[in-house]
Amino acid sequence: MDWFSLGLNLASVCGQGVLHLAFVGRLNRRPQPAWCYLLYPALLCSLAFLLNLWPTVGEPLLIWLLELLLLYAFCRRKLPGAAALAAALLALCVPQLASGLVASLQVMLLPVHLPLVWQRLLVGGAVGLALLLTVLGYWLICRFFSPPTEGGQLWLLLLPGLFLLAAEYYILQSAYSVIDTQAVGQQPRHLALLLLQALGLAALFCTLWAYQRACRGLQAQAAMAALQQAARAQQVYVAEAEARYAQTRAFRHDIKNHLAVLAGLLREGRAAQAAAYLQELQAADAALELPCHTGNAALDVLLRDKLALAAARGVPVELAAGFGLPEGVVADFDWCVIFANALDNALAACFECAKPFVRIDCGRQGDFFLLEFVNSCPARPLPPPGLGLSNIRTAAEKYHGTIQISKEGGEFRLAVLLNSSLPADDIS
Repeated sequence: MDWFSLGLNLASVCGQGVLHLAFVGRLNRRPQPAWCYLLYPALLCSLAFLLNLWPTVGEPLLIWLLELLLLYAFCRRKLPGAAALAAALLALCVPQLASGLVASLQVMLLPVHLPLVWQRLLVGGAVGLALLLTVLGYWLICRFFSPPTEGGQLWLLLLPGLFLLAAEYYILQSAYSVIDTQAVGQQPRHLALLLLQALGLAALFCTLWAYQRACRGLQAQAAMAALQQAARAQQVYVAEAEARYAQTRAFRHDIKNHLAVLAGLLREGRAAQAAAYLQELQAADAALELPCHTGNAALDVLLRDKLALAAARGVPVELAAGFGLPEGVVADFDWCVIFANALDNALAACFECAKPFVRIDCGRQGDFFLLEFVNSCPARPLPPPGLGLSNIRTAAEKYHGTIQISKEGGEFRLAVLLNSSLPADDIS
């Protein structure tokens, strides 16, 4: 038994195991717990140890499949099925390609006659170089090809990753599983294999680039669908506000007639009928009344619906005293986008809290108008910003403003800053 080869193999497998988990956690922004970094490399080393001690236990292909299933099981804790398998394939593909490139270089540069000590140093250096290339490949992927949140569309990488991994496995097993002195001299063959594996690595990055473009296209499509849905919803609010405004005008137009009827009933001494008529007028007036007045009719209708939803969920909503919005600057549609998305996110967060609350405040800071939405939220870390916050940011930037989000304890704060001094002609 070659204890040097066994020890070097176990050290390589252990190092790769740690890199696998670190890469998958960084790729999906969901780090694995510390115990996984102990258990997973230990299981990989056990498989490698069995393969070296009892080669008849299983073919290398079986060990490779077991390694893939093992990494998939660890990825499955954080990702859905297809995305977990694609992440595992990608994590295994990079070190396989790195090992293949180093193996080709090692065979091409290995002298025919070399002392055992130098052979071991060369093999150890090759293992270290393979790990270094693996780290470099992982860093490039996480730096330039990181998927969106929630695992993105990692299942798109399933078939390309499986193909590259299978092709590299075949090259390693057929050409470099056993290196003899006759194979060392076959320079053209190994140069061709080196170029083929370099092309495989390039194909991997091209696939990741295409994957990222596809994810962006899907995100843009989803954002467009969400904006269309939001636009339809805002049109409903605007139409209802216009209808309510027309009803209010009609009621006010007829108020003189109503007062004349009341005066006639009182002159005739018909007090009971006058009281009943007055109750009907009060009921009609209450039907036209909204729970809050922001100075924007469409937003008042939206807030009525959101406040009713909050009340149904048992979430108290507090509006600042004297709440009012600047006039003539922000369009009705943009006000509705800001408030609808902010309140939807706040109510969703409050649903998981024992003591929910939502507070809306406003104020001026020079030429800027500041809106603050504060709500209770769970104690866990904030997830990455979603489509709702993206829509709010887009609406704010339209008015030369921005948004800021922060979390302190169990309180989440969204600040929306808008330039309220811009004339309407300056807003594009």
